[in-house]
Amino acid sequence: MLTSMRPPILVLSLALTASLVAQVTTVVSPVGSATLEGDSNNVFPFGQTTARRYMQIHADLGATPLVITKLAFRINTPATALNYTGTRTHDIEVYMGEGLPNAQALPSFTYDANYAAPKLTVLPRTLVTWGPTGQSVVPGPNAFNGTMEIVLATPFVYTGTAPLIWEIAYFGSTAAGSMAAYDADASTTLTGVSTILGTGCAPTGATTLMTHTYVINDTAGTLLMNGTIAGGPPNALALMAIGFTNPNLAVPGLCANLYTDATLVQVLGLTSATGAYTADNPTGAFVVPNTATGITLFTQAFAFDPLSTFALPLTASNGRSATVPAVGTAQVNLVTRLYNSVGGTTAPMAAFGTSTVGYGLVTEFTHL
Repeated sequence: MLTSMRPPILVLSLALTASLVAQVTTVVSPVGSATLEGDSNNVFPFGQTTARRYMQIHADLGATPLVITKLAFRINTPATALNYTGTRTHDIEVYMGEGLPNAQALPSFTYDANYAAPKLTVLPRTLVTWGPTGQSVVPGPNAFNGTMEIVLATPFVYTGTAPLIWEIAYFGSTAAGSMAAYDADASTTLTGVSTILGTGCAPTGATTLMTHTYVINDTAGTLLMNGTIAGGPPNALALMAIGFTNPNLAVPGLCANLYTDATLVQVLGLTSATGAYTADNPTGAFVVPNTATGITLFTQAFAFDPLSTFALPLTASNGRSATVPAVGTAQVNLVTRLYNSVGGTTAPMAAFGTSTVGYGLVTEFTHL
């Protein structure tokens, strides 16, 4: 009896295996990029040795559940056809998860705040070698030809009900020979013109005035705003004041004029040992829907100066005015990337950048 049952079981097993093989397919994000060259390119995280976290959030994979087994990438198409004979061996760990409903359109610069549930390790730390990618084609796009892929040790079950997140802990790489940049695609971005207002003052004992910048950028209806500081007191608590008018007012006890009505005052954190507050730690960033087109904002930075002889012991920067740009709708990608350049693989926050929302490496997902 047992012997007579083996052929049917074997046939059933082979049939199931063939069925699963037949169902393996791919989907490419951003949508439309499967047959179109991306309008941008990028070299990180896979083309640099910098240790960092890199995250992409995809909200365009559809509502069908997928069992994802592999991620693949392709080279950016060069101006003339080239033969890339180099390799890159990446030291990586890979995670995946599902994001909060607005994680793609309104991401948090705190990496883990984008996950709806704890991320899963889909590839423990290992070495993955890419290349050589061989002869490129012009015009593009170039193919996903199996030379730049990440095979997951544990397939990820994606429900199709939330944005999909993949994240790389990039520990570094070794390189041999030349490789191309990676194909990427970007949404329409519009940046508000930022104008300097007046001058600030120098920290006690310094001769260089403290300055600040402020960026207001729209990407496909998402407003990204953030300020930076240079030349401030070292290791000092920094503030960013934002308002809707410029009083250009001399305030008794303050070392410089006030260039904003300071409707909102943000506590940013400490400046660096050189008195800087950079985009690498964007605790004052705003990521909100753009519903304020045409409104002009006035900003000014302040940092506590314990050695100051002024009644208000603050170093003040110049002011800035910037108008919120219109919503850019010419191209809208439902993909977002987050990355850092300092802090390594455990950095809690990504750097502020205007090529964040709507921007991503063209990614092919193999799934069952």
